[in-house]
Amino acid sequence: MIDQAAVSSTAGAESRRLAAGGLRREEIALALTLLAGVGLSLSTGTGFEAGKVFGGYLAYFGRYGLFLFAIARLAHLIRVSWRPSGRLGRRILGWLGGPSQVEDFFAIDFEFLRGFLLLLVTITVYTNLKVRIPLINGVVGDDLFQALDNLLLGERLVPWIERFAELNPYWAHRFDRIYNHGFIWMIVLVLWLWMRNDAPRMRWLFSSFCLLYMVCIFITLAYPSYGPFFLDWPRFRWAGGTASAFVQIRLVDVYLATMAAAEQGRPIPDGAFHGIAAFPSLHVVFMIMLSVVGWKTARPFAIFMIGVAIATTIATLVFGWHYLVDALAGGALAVLVPLLIRPWIFGKRPTDARQPAQP
Repeated sequence: MIDQAAVSSTAGAESRRLAAGGLRREEIALALTLLAGVGLSLSTGTGFEAGKVFGGYLAYFGRYGLFLFAIARLAHLIRVSWRPSGRLGRRILGWLGGPSQVEDFFAIDFEFLRGFLLLLVTITVYTNLKVRIPLINGVVGDDLFQALDNLLLGERLVPWIERFAELNPYWAHRFDRIYNHGFIWMIVLVLWLWMRNDAPRMRWLFSSFCLLYMVCIFITLAYPSYGPFFLDWPRFRWAGGTASAFVQIRLVDVYLATMAAAEQGRPIPDGAFHGIAAFPSLHVVFMIMLSVVGWKTARPFAIFMIGVAIATTIATLVFGWHYLVDALAGGALAVLVPLLIRPWIFGKRPTDARQPAQP
């Protein structure tokens, strides 16, 4: 049998080691992309809005952070103080990761705080860039992506999917909820890793999230696209009343206001969650990325997220957010980027952080 105390001691030492130290390799790579992003934003002559955008994201994600902290702290206190004698109690304690030391709390808390701040900074730079895409690169690449979709799917399948959603409000509502997930699935995985005191994968999750954001925005800048809804909104009048239609209309309004402000020399209307929907699909990126990161510690969740990714891909076509190639490219990046940075976090021969070190 595995000695739970040994497992806890090893995991705790690993967590404290990972939480210590200065800049890491993935943070250096991220810092370089962030600096490049700030430079590109400033090159448009429209500035860079840090406070308003950062504050908007902090207000949105901060409430989730406090909730996660409270639940994770309760789980940690149970791990420290509870020593069950029955089989069910031991199973529950094992599910929480086994016994722990109080000092281990600070390592995982610090790992979350570090990742949380990196996330806020990253999406602040990302949003500043995304709202300025038309000012950085005026190319509209939709014709190419539509042609690729026609090659992959034919010209009748997507219109049929849209028509099916139009005639079946129940399924339209389901797909609308799937697409507008509000980051709930990432919150679930963060909570799981936090409760289990899995600092290595907490670091991997946030690093993958941030680097994927920046890789995707640079790809978008290289060849922008706007999506079927943006270019042909009357085709989606049937979707009125859905969250997808509401958000996309707001994004079109932001685009128009951005272009008008640039022409008139007024400040760009910066704000959280601004910017066009473009190649590749970040929604699909995150569904697959959560599967990759969660595979070792939450395999049922990871398998479930693959199903969510497939449903999200369908939802992108239903509401005209993206083209199929956006989803395919996003899925490929979601696998590639986490696997590339994994050795930086776990070493050349990664091992499960829950297993005791071999002599």
